[in-house]
Amino acid sequence: DTFLYNYYFSWENNASAICLGDGSLYNHSIKPNSNYIKDFSNGVIRFVALKDIKSGEEILVNYNGTPDCDKKVWFEI
Repeated sequence: DTFLYNYYFSWENNASAICLGDGSLYNHSIKPNSNYIKDFSNGVIRFVALKDIKSGEEILVNYNGTPDCDKKVWFEI
């Protein structure tokens, strides 16, 4: 029940980007174990672990852009 615009990243120069591959599978948490970094010069989004992630543990990012932001997201959890 969601639309593609729920899955894109804002990019430089008022552009948008979608993340292909595993990056499109990571779910939201206000207590994430990873973070994403927009690397504009190389045209990629990098995902970086914030702590050790055990085998089989879900990779979680904060959709609000920073790991410590506790603002509500635009969709129901």
